[in-house]
Amino acid sequence: MKRNLELKDIAGYLPYGLKVECNDGSGSVEPYKLTNNCILFNEKEFSLYGGVPFLRPLSDLNKTITHNRKEIVPIVELAKMCEPDLDWTLNKFFAHNEEYDGGFQYLKVLNGFYYDKRVIRTKNGKSYFAKGRFRQPIKNQYQLFEYMNELKIDYRGLIDAELAIDTDTLEINPYK
Repeated sequence: MKRNLELKDIAGYLPYGLKVECNDGSGSVEPYKLTNNCILFNEKEFSLYGGVPFLRPLSDLNKTITHNRKEIVPIVELAKMCEPDLDWTLNKFFAHNEEYDGGFQYLKVLNGFYYDKRVIRTKNGKSYFAKGRFRQPIKNQYQLFEYMNELKIDYRGLIDAELAIDTDTLEINPYK
C-alpha cells in the first residue's frame, strides 16, 4: 500500500521555510520556497501542486550541516538544548560528554531522544562506573522535534517512502 503525503507530514516544517520541487511547466524543475500558491487545502484533501518537499535525511543528525550560515552538528546542538552546562562533542553516532561518559542520541526505532550513560556508583567515598549502561528517555521532547523541524530533518520517514527528496542527493542543497 502506497503512502500519501499528508499535511501532518510537513506541517511542522512550514514555519521554517520548507522548500519544494515544483514543475513550472517549462520542463525544468527548480526548488521553490513553499507558499500558499503551492498548497491545496480543503476538507478532504491536501496536496502540493506538483511538488515534493526537500528534506535532510535522519543521518544528517550526526554530520556537519550548514544552518543559518553556521556549521553545526545537529545531535550536538540538540544535546546542548537538554544539558546546556555540559560540554558535548560528536562521537561517531551520538553526542558525547566526557564528564558522565555518556551519550545523547536519537533512536529511530523508538522515535525519541535518550541519554545513554554509565551508571555511577559510590562506594567508601569513591566513585566508579558500573559495567552496564543506563538508557534514560528525555522528557518533554517537543522542543527537540521542533528544532529538527527547523533543520528540516526527516524523522517521519518521508524520504524512504519516496514522498520527499533527500537534500544529500542534490548537486546544490537548497538549505545552504
